[in-house]
Amino acid sequence: MPQKSCFVISPIGESKSTIREHADDLFDYIIKPACEAADFAPKRADHDTRSGIITEQMYDCILGDDLLIAVLTFHNPNVFYEVAIAEAAARPIILLIEEGTSIPFDIKDRRVLTYDLKPRSVMDGLHQKRLTQAINDLQLQISNSEQRVPFRPNISPLGAARTTSRVLRRTNELDPRERARLVSEAKEFLKFRGIAFFQVPMKDEFLYAVKDAVDRGVKIQVLLMDPENAVLEHQLRDYSSKYFESIKNEVMSGIEMWSSVLGGHGEIRVQSKGFMTGLAQINENEALLTHYSISSPTADSPCMTVLASDPHFENERLEFDFVWSSLSRSAADVL
Repeated sequence: MPQKSCFVISPIGESKSTIREHADDLFDYIIKPACEAADFAPKRADHDTRSGIITEQMYDCILGDDLLIAVLTFHNPNVFYEVAIAEAAARPIILLIEEGTSIPFDIKDRRVLTYDLKPRSVMDGLHQKRLTQAINDLQLQISNSEQRVPFRPNISPLGAARTTSRVLRRTNELDPRERARLVSEAKEFLKFRGIAFFQVPMKDEFLYAVKDAVDRGVKIQVLLMDPENAVLEHQLRDYSSKYFESIKNEVMSGIEMWSSVLGGHGEIRVQSKGFMTGLAQINENEALLTHYSISSPTADSPCMTVLASDPHFENERLEFDFVWSSLSRSAADVL
């Protein structure tokens, strides 16, 4: 089972600077061993080797990782900004500060763990053990109570999950970042379904999110239409042989693209029998659904975002699993 994720909000400083040396020592000798003892995998922003926009990845970590640890030493403005985002989102966060450093007025009422990097403290593991205990205590607190915004408990947390499903008039009105978000929030599985599901994933933020899900060990299933499925040409609005061939080529491009993105992880299958009911993207908590229509392009059809509590969610999940197990074959057979 993959370790839980921990994002460390920290001053980093220039290479070989006093701040960088302090940040590295704190991470290596206190934070990392403390997190690993509590079954968390810690990382700092400068540890992220993914391509993409660094600030967006940082926000994703603040809003999506299982735990946050913030280092207030040096009173770095970026750190306080990121802590403010975390608190506004009611994220689980532990604050650290070096002994002898003043605690700013606005957070003086928060629980802040102190530490030092003196050789004896490091050798004894004193602060490492205290941090591990704080992590375990916080996990117990989270499991027993609802997370609240510490400075305004009566307001909804930033980015809080919706409690209702919604419908967009047209699928192309859906912000591409919504698709990437659903991928980023997956903890257990991701199911993708579409005749070709080729155009949607071409957005960079979506591809980054899928590759990150692969790295996190999320189970990924991709279901495309079999080019040899006799029903395929009857699902199209244009019955010309030229258009039919273009769709078959797009399906092949979809198989090749997904094979490249998954890199041997996950599984790609093609639906060899029956109609495909629509475009779907499903994780354990939410689904994005567009039902196929002969009368209008998929981009112009309504798009539903449904939560796991919505009957549509369970119906679509069962539909996917039935076709996957009973009406499909490996995409490798098509290549």
